[in-house]
Amino acid sequence: MSLLELKDISKSYQSKSFIWEKSKKIDVLKNVSLTLDQATCTSLIGKSGSGKSTLSRIIMGLENADKGQVLFKGEMINQLKKKELKKLRGHFQMVFQDPFNALSPKMTIAKSIAEPLMNYKMSSSSELSEKVEELLEAVGLQPSDATKYPHQFSGGQLQRVNIARAIALKPELIVLDEVVSSLDIFAQVQVLDLLLDLKEQFRLSYLFISHDLDAAKYVSDKFVVMDQGKIIDELCELDQMEELIHPVSKGLLSLV
Repeated sequence: MSLLELKDISKSYQSKSFIWEKSKKIDVLKNVSLTLDQATCTSLIGKSGSGKSTLSRIIMGLENADKGQVLFKGEMINQLKKKELKKLRGHFQMVFQDPFNALSPKMTIAKSIAEPLMNYKMSSSSELSEKVEELLEAVGLQPSDATKYPHQFSGGQLQRVNIARAIALKPELIVLDEVVSSLDIFAQVQVLDLLLDLKEQFRLSYLFISHDLDAAKYVSDKFVVMDQGKIIDELCELDQMEELIHPVSKGLLSLV
């Protein structure tokens, strides 16, 4: 059984340039089907506007698909009520592109990391400090960082904090939406190495969303290309990338 399966996911928005104009239907996702296996990293690659981030929000329940199914371990989750979805939410988490906006500037790092644990009552108050220290160490930060605030960290360090938040509930799947695109090259490599280590240590599955083919190749077991709301290419062996057949895929490959 696949960990996550998407079946014929479609999504459209209504758009108009001026209030007196008739709105136009814009198809963002068109019958997208995709499977993610356990303890693997699948990269979803495409240019801006190809539908990648919309798909990630549908997976996380932040948006509803117009049609199609999202199945987690065989259970359809995109029609669950909020209370039922929350019970499953601990099994799949998300890390966003901007590490600065993902954290409250008024909260210490300890409180930010402890927040999901408190929301899901995963640890008692007496255990929280110890758990936060364990999570900080797991992502390569120091226990003394717990009392600091986001403005005291670099972008790469903050993304480590966001990853610590994501693994706090011991999820099986983490959706990584452009998680290194705002970082410098040195920080990118460090974060990618961390993700690989955590994947091995906790048997995590990743959906790695990016427009950066180099980053995707670095972490991925499977490679999927999106363009204009559709999946246009898919490879399970990254050393066979020359077999990508769609012109858009070949264009991405030529940039590496």
